Amino acid sequence: MGYDTQLFTSDAESVELFVCSICLGVAHPPVVYPCQHGHVFCAPCVRDLVSCPNDRAPMPPGRGLTPLDGIGLRSYNTLRLSCPNGCGTWQGVLGDLRDHFSRACPRAMITCPHAGCNRHVVRNQLAQHEATECLHVDVACSWAEFGCPHRCPRHMMAEHETNVLANARHMILVREEMAKQRRAHMRTITSIQQVDDLAPGAPCASLCPEQHSRDSWTDAHVIRIAQTCPHLQHVDLQGCNQITDASITILAQHCPQLKYVDLSRSRPISREEPTRHHDMNATTPPAPSGSLFSQPQPQPIPTHESASTRRPRYHAPDMPTTPPRRSSTTRQQQLDPSAPNPFSANTSVTTTTPPPTRPMASLFALLTDAFPSTISVGPSEVAGPRPDITDESVRSLARYCPLLQRIRLRRCNITMLSIQSMHACSHLQHVNLKGCQRLDREQAVDALMGLAELQSIDVREIPVRPSPYPSSRLGRFSTRNIKIKRD
Repeated sequence: MGYDTQLFTSDAESVELFVCSICLGVAHPPVVYPCQHGHVFCAPCVRDLVSCPNDRAPMPPGRGLTPLDGIGLRSYNTLRLSCPNGCGTWQGVLGDLRDHFSRACPRAMITCPHAGCNRHVVRNQLAQHEATECLHVDVACSWAEFGCPHRCPRHMMAEHETNVLANARHMILVREEMAKQRRAHMRTITSIQQVDDLAPGAPCASLCPEQHSRDSWTDAHVIRIAQTCPHLQHVDLQGCNQITDASITILAQHCPQLKYVDLSRSRPISREEPTRHHDMNATTPPAPSGSLFSQPQPQPIPTHESASTRRPRYHAPDMPTTPPRRSSTTRQQQLDPSAPNPFSANTSVTTTTPPPTRPMASLFALLTDAFPSTISVGPSEVAGPRPDITDESVRSLARYCPLLQRIRLRRCNITMLSIQSMHACSHLQHVNLKGCQRLDREQAVDALMGLAELQSIDVREIPVRPSPYPSSRLGRFSTRNIKIKRD
């Protein structure tokens, strides 16, 4: 079958010399019939003819069709045309058309290049043929996304996937990939810089600040995390002494999937602990009964003087110190009346001014150096009470986080109200109350024993207060295997 004459852009006379009179197209491939005029035809068109279609001249005996050569072939190869396949990307001479078909034409028919597959396909459909139909192309294992490196021809892949050992390896790869994705999803927030870069809905499941920066974490950072990470499950704020009830309440409201919470303090704190000002004349509020900070309170001095004329109990450093009034009768005169009275008018007495009273601020400075972890008079203490975790935080966690499994409240300022609110957490397994001075050890243990899934309680460093119950109330729980840490 020859080429369509409309594809050629050369002059019509040159094209007409090579038109096959049978298919009416430019001959392809061109052959010369052995007739008197040497007509040109397509080789397939005149293969079985015994006479020339144009002049009806019979084919001479002993002669046959001859390929176009010489001047005729050169003229044939210089004819200009567009791509017969209609790719629209090529225009050239007829002599270069074969190279265009074999190298670049996207609509040319080619043979599948894989050994064993002899199927003819269009070049632009070869990729689809290799992906779905060709049985001799090398393909990856269907478990390659989980890490299987095996490759083989498609017709042999079924044998690999049904192999028992290969399936066992596939299961191991799947488990490792799932663990890797889980670790990638459970991003851990460790620095304040990460908090500033968080976007709403960030896939974060753990909050564990770095040890050296925990004193810098404030309520603003925790609130930011609570508002952007609703899937948070693990919160470790141990030693973050600037965190208060306000941020923990918001954290519980926005993160209902919390399972582990650690609010332990790095030092014991009590809201009843007095504010340490330099002025020690202020009355100290009473500490709770049995508290670690309970001290005997000063008794008021009975006097009939008014508040404006009453002598201050302690002298300020810049106030002159008046020596105490001495009685005219000394202890020696009381024992021996014959002894001379040094304060009589007839006796000259050399009086010396007693040393000034030591300022109270200096005494507190000495105590601060001796007990730095117990007494502090720094600027943060003068401004007001230190941040604390109280019953409000625990009650918010118990209300909004029903999946809570582990909670650590070491040295927190909580009372029995927090212990009672924990009954709302039916999945609670581990409770650490070490150093919570406002609790009663036996009452706390007895209250927590009602949790069905409880496994361990830490009540060390909690005082034991007098109980109205004559004997232990834990007898009905003796069959449960619960680990209780005591002093």
